Amino acid sequence: MTISNSGSNYIAGDLIAASPGNDFRAAFTVDNFAISAVRVLNLGSGYSSDAILTPVYAGTTTAMENSVTMVKIFSGGRNYISVRPLVFVI
Repeated sequence: MTISNSGSNYIAGDLIAASPGNDFRAAFTVDNFAISAVRVLNLGSGYSSDAILTPVYAGTTTAMENSVTMVKIFSGGRNYISVRPLVFVI
């Protein structure tokens, strides 16, 4: 994933996807309270339309308060054979 705007006032956490798919999870790290890296932990499956990613506290499904409330992936693609960078826009 590529971070195009790292934001501010963050603590490290995870990103999870809401329906229509399941099991997507990524972790993000911060440096000086700005997102510095995102690592996909599980690609998930069953996505038939755009997924909405929600930042949650690490290892939980509890949404972060006073932070980004969701991230929408407009074109996640499909049928990938090799790893390809995704763009993470905040």
